Amino acid sequence: IESMQYDDLIKLVNQLPETCREVFKMAAIDGLKHKEIGEILGIEESSSRAHLTRAKKKLRDILAQLEKVETYGE
Repeated sequence: IESMQYDDLIKLVNQLPETCREVFKMAAIDGLKHKEIGEILGIEESSSRAHLTRAKKKLRDILAQLEKVETYGE
């Protein structure tokens, strides 16, 4: 991940389901708290936390798959 370009990272984030993607961007990029995210998106604070957890897991899964492809491709 250290060698990835910004555009590549954004492409990965854009693969997330819509709400997970929005929560991830607001939390990880904008630095908003779950209470603020919930207010903006009209969801519960706990839902914001759940969406962020799902987004992180999905990103880890995507990165693991990319690593497998790169490893086998060498």
